[in-house]
Amino acid sequence: MMRKILIAACCLLSSTGLFSQDKPTQSNQVAETADDAAFVSPLSVAPANASRARQAHLQGVENINAILHDNGPLVTHPGQGAGGADASAITTGTNFGFGHSPAAFLRVADNFTVPGGQQWTLDSVWFYAYQTGSTTTSTITSVNVRIWQGQPDQTGSTIVFGDTTTNRMIGTRFSNIYRVTSTTLTNNQRPIMLQTVNLNGLTLNPGTYWIDWQTGGSLASGPWVPPVSILGQPVVPGANALQRSPAGVWAGLVDGTNPVELPFVLHGSVQYTTPFFTASPASVAFGTINVGSSSSAQTISLSNTGGGTLTITGISLAGADASQFTLTNTNNLPATLGASQSITVSVTFSPTSAGAKSASLQVAYTGASGSPATIPLSGTGFVPAQVAILMDTTNANMRASRDTLINYLNAQNITRDVIHWGGSIPSLAP
Repeated sequence: MMRKILIAACCLLSSTGLFSQDKPTQSNQVAETADDAAFVSPLSVAPANASRARQAHLQGVENINAILHDNGPLVTHPGQGAGGADASAITTGTNFGFGHSPAAFLRVADNFTVPGGQQWTLDSVWFYAYQTGSTTTSTITSVNVRIWQGQPDQTGSTIVFGDTTTNRMIGTRFSNIYRVTSTTLTNNQRPIMLQTVNLNGLTLNPGTYWIDWQTGGSLASGPWVPPVSILGQPVVPGANALQRSPAGVWAGLVDGTNPVELPFVLHGSVQYTTPFFTASPASVAFGTINVGSSSSAQTISLSNTGGGTLTITGISLAGADASQFTLTNTNNLPATLGASQSITVSVTFSPTSAGAKSASLQVAYTGASGSPATIPLSGTGFVPAQVAILMDTTNANMRASRDTLINYLNAQNITRDVIHWGGSIPSLAP
């Protein structure tokens, strides 16, 4: 009886050790823990510098399409890591990263949302992982991935892409980021690798999806995925990443008691499936125009920058000074616009009095929200000064100055009357 109890106790300890946060040399751990992790206070780097470092990292060297979704940053200390690289300090608790290797039968997952009115075509995804003790030459060898409509393995959830066996990794490189603690920013033991994974042009309609993945490597450590790291935020808003145990059970991924978020970046293209009205330019300023004159016509493009069908039903001028503006090119209404189609209208400004004038172009449409759209119009009416010039054209000096004087008056917007006298200028006294 004693022997059976002893065997059961040993088995329990072994099973518990598999999921504990122990030493980083055990590759089948759930997480790799740092003994010297400390809370990282905010504002140790200017937000603008962090933003620039993030953008430089995202540009990378891969030939990719637009970024559709970025699930969160890793860099906490731009340029402060080993050799001038970026550093990603622990901010969520005490864990450098979390296990998700095939050898340990672990997986991780996080979610993303395709907004309403959009359809995404996914070409690739970036994942991040490191193996403790590697050089900056990547030791990552494989990534398999699945995308779910619904939370993984929940009733009603379905796999819309991928499997747990196909290696879909098409590239791996050093991300120029080291995973460190706040007290060891220049430590170089954990260079984070960036994996580009092929998603084969997967098309997704609006909704919330989960992406789960597993990463293999050639070293004994990990691979580990570092969590999203933001200075001063031990809990990232909305953090809800998951980890799947070898027993096939998904559970919330936590660092101590703090839920974490995992970094990944989706690339591809977006097609808008509902109409969206856009005016270009969004406002028109005519500047200063002489009273009694008209400006040159300014063209405004009215477009459907979404999908579906948008119908422009009416265009009009409104506002206190609407009479000072003139609208043309409105004979083709109603105008039905498909995706990326547009029409143009023209507006001129003809002030009848001095001073600032304002009005708006009102565009009514159906098929999209926001009707009527308002496009501000502005201009200033100007009454030029008037002078009478008495000029003795028999005087050589006066004749030489005449053209210079007239050019100056023109440049100053001054109306002049030039009276030529055949002799000397008469007295102006009353």
